[in-house]
Amino acid sequence: MNPSESVPQTTRRPSGARDLLRFPHGGQGQALDDFANALMESFPGYVAVLDAAYTVVAANRAWIELHAANGPRSVACAGVGDSYMTAVLAALEDREESTRIGALLEGAREAGAASAPITVRSPDDRQLSMSARRIRGGSAIVVTCVDVSEWAGSVRALHQAQRELIDAAQLAVAGELVGGIAHDLRQPLAAIEMNVSVATHLLRQAPPEAASALVALDDAMSGANVLRESVQVLQDLVAKREPAFADVSIAAVIDDVIALVQAEASARGLAIERLVATEDRMPRIPADASMLREAILSLVLDAVENADTTGTEPRVLISARPVENDVELVVHHRAQAGPAQVSVWARSVARSVADAHGASMSIDVDTVFGTTVRTIWPAVRVSRSIIE
Repeated sequence: MNPSESVPQTTRRPSGARDLLRFPHGGQGQALDDFANALMESFPGYVAVLDAAYTVVAANRAWIELHAANGPRSVACAGVGDSYMTAVLAALEDREESTRIGALLEGAREAGAASAPITVRSPDDRQLSMSARRIRGGSAIVVTCVDVSEWAGSVRALHQAQRELIDAAQLAVAGELVGGIAHDLRQPLAAIEMNVSVATHLLRQAPPEAASALVALDDAMSGANVLRESVQVLQDLVAKREPAFADVSIAAVIDDVIALVQAEASARGLAIERLVATEDRMPRIPADASMLREAILSLVLDAVENADTTGTEPRVLISARPVENDVELVVHHRAQAGPAQVSVWARSVARSVADAHGASMSIDVDTVFGTTVRTIWPAVRVSRSIIE
């Protein structure tokens, strides 16, 4: 077989195509043809050169082989010497696609530079990234088509995986939220249940012990108020409402928290150790008392649930002391099996409250000494004599 009759191994171009390419060195004959062929083959994908009338005047081997194999049922729907836009209009049923291709070519011709690539679907149902660039100093346009079907499939798979991950993360956040709310409301609910149970028992005595029952019911009502305030705090944090500031005794808030968690700690064999400076030495802090209590309750409950109860004198430490113009609050426990980070919920609630009050929060985890959460709260200004 005569080599000239076979599918060419390099670019096939009609006479005059070398002039359209405008090579800067102005070489002649076979050397210029070889250089043009090598340049065309260096482009990725399927490449064709169109003249000003959008006739295909040159193409790389990939384009020519695809056209020979699939003819109009491919992106290489026009062979050398054919009108590309005529072939596109005949090959594509989707007129919107052919309009976009025409706009791409028109944009390259008018701008004298590269048009922004577009993504099109070829007649053989492949996804292609198509770009067009007018050759500098001439009217010819180089069209490049890269098959991105495989890549697009990978992107779709990645997007699907991302959506599934987002859904899983949302479920995890919802689970953490539900668990955290249950975590913070369990103690007030337990206190209410216990006091109502005591009151019921006292009223069933013969004769009924009404006075003691009323005391238990008063305690239950106080627990209901704590529960209502806890729910309100959570709503305020979600809505990012401003705290209702007042001058608050942090010692009194700590005592409220200890009263709420004492039963849980005792059931676990834990002691709650309170190290708080006396009232006359402890400055008040400008705070929303309910928010402050919720923050401390979250941290103390988390410490109670994660504290090691196997050692001698297991305990959770709560301390507060004045530090310059601030008040330092510390919650410390030794973890059950090595150091454990503070739970996401407890950390989030406490940090949200601290941020709303201009306070700072840090967490220190040590394999020997345990987990320490330290918060620094701005204090109400007091005289130097009280601080000292």
